[in-house]
Amino acid sequence: MDELSYASCPECGEHAVAVPPRNWIAPGEVPGWTHASDGTALCPVVAAEGYRPAEPVTHLNGPGVVLVIRGREATR
Repeated sequence: MDELSYASCPECGEHAVAVPPRNWIAPGEVPGWTHASDGTALCPVVAAEGYRPAEPVTHLNGPGVVLVIRGREATR
């Protein structure tokens, strides 16, 4: 992401960073995003396989741009 974009947790709205959680102990793949303030995984959401951390929402800001993209960073 660049200076015109940022990511947040879609559940609580807190700023998110692309860093694995500090104390992840659940089996399976380690999430790639955490809450910036405390390093915990993004808020849980229900999926077909059970609870999992939410995917971040990427916000792009710029002149005349109001765009939110779920799950993946946008390319320009």
